[in-house]
Amino acid sequence: MERRDGSLSAVCPTAPPSFRKVDQTGGTKLPAVDADWATESCIDVQWAHATTVTATLPDGLVAPKGLAVKILARDTVQVTWNATSGATAYSVYALEGMRLTRVGGTGARRTTMKVTGLRPGATLSFAVRAENATSSATAGWVTVMLPR
Repeated sequence: MERRDGSLSAVCPTAPPSFRKVDQTGGTKLPAVDADWATESCIDVQWAHATTVTATLPDGLVAPKGLAVKILARDTVQVTWNATSGATAYSVYALEGMRLTRVGGTGARRTTMKVTGLRPGATLSFAVRAENATSSATAGWVTVMLPR
């Protein structure tokens, strides 16, 4: 963890991490945890400034691409996006001012949703979150202003 003065402290997880250090000169993967792990249960992350840390997340998702919002009526929009590999469901969110609402969800095969009952004249931002059993990833926001 980084301290306020910019120096790093030690990280002490409860189990050995699965990260590996990558040697910048030859690309050789070296264990990030040394033999003292079992006795100290702590690793020093000072090397993080000079090396690249790579990790593979199981079932990691990529945020949906191609998010678009089409105004269909004064109180209705159509939200569309491209499918995300590994997603089992999608959730659609609307943000009006400081109020965030989940306006609906779909299964993995459906990449469009009609949202009705919106306030005419409102400025709303929409986002879509891809989900599966172990992770989620949210696409950026698209903002529209509904007609009065």
